[in-house]
Amino acid sequence: MASTINRRSAIILLAAAIEALAQPPAAPRPRFEVAVIKPIASLQQARADPNFSLGMKITAQQVTIRLPLEPMIEVAYNVTQSQIEGPDWLVKNQGGPDYVVFEIAAKMPDGATEAQVPLMLQALLEDRFKATVRKTSKQGSMYALTVGKDGPKFPKKEGPAEPERSPATRDIAVGQQGGQIGGATVSQTPNGGMRIEASSPGGLIFLLERLLSPAVVVVDKTGLQGAFDIKVDVPPITTNNLGGPANAADVAQMRKDLIAEGLGKIGLKLEQQKGLVDTIVVEHMEKAPTEN
Repeated sequence: MASTINRRSAIILLAAAIEALAQPPAAPRPRFEVAVIKPIASLQQARADPNFSLGMKITAQQVTIRLPLEPMIEVAYNVTQSQIEGPDWLVKNQGGPDYVVFEIAAKMPDGATEAQVPLMLQALLEDRFKATVRKTSKQGSMYALTVGKDGPKFPKKEGPAEPERSPATRDIAVGQQGGQIGGATVSQTPNGGMRIEASSPGGLIFLLERLLSPAVVVVDKTGLQGAFDIKVDVPPITTNNLGGPANAADVAQMRKDLIAEGLGKIGLKLEQQKGLVDTIVVEHMEKAPTEN
């Protein structure tokens, strides 16, 4: 019996070895050719200066980033703030004077694409900030974007949807000042409200996750495929609809209610649910980068 088991085990191990040899080697993770990193202001100072722009710009030759570290992690791993765990200085003390905005000027390798930028940013955070990151899933709260019983009330567009999940022009203050994320935009309306525009549910979700406060996870359960002309008008937050003076939590809840109301007018719903949420655990990260 022992010899039978040993022979069977040897066959299994041999098959596994042959299969492993048959697999092509994993492609190396792309990296920026050169990256110059420097601290330029605290987030407090940046938000107080109307001429100071936060975000990311990508061209064929260069990537320019002006963000604190936590939003860089969001872009690198395609998650929201609520999906990141880490030391308090990174994830909780974002209003403090020590919460630094870094400017990064990075050279794109020949032939690199915009879609590879998050992977290159992951490598940069590991190389220059000594980041150690672990991916996991945890039971948590999320929102599902669904279609109402009467169906969507926005038209289809000809051609494919724009690549809205791109971080090309990501503005982390998008909810306050307006901005653009790939093909999805948010702008201020004449009455002080917002207009959210997207060409797919994915683009709409990418904006919703950053407009809702505190940041939330939104999953696409619309079942809609293709390109659409999605416009969501959100009324302004006023003392009238707040019912008088309010704290930050009241304002955040009112914004969520007004966005949900705007979505309802175009046949979409936000439904709170429980489920497994992808989580990025930052086990270690230096506050300052290694030298250029």
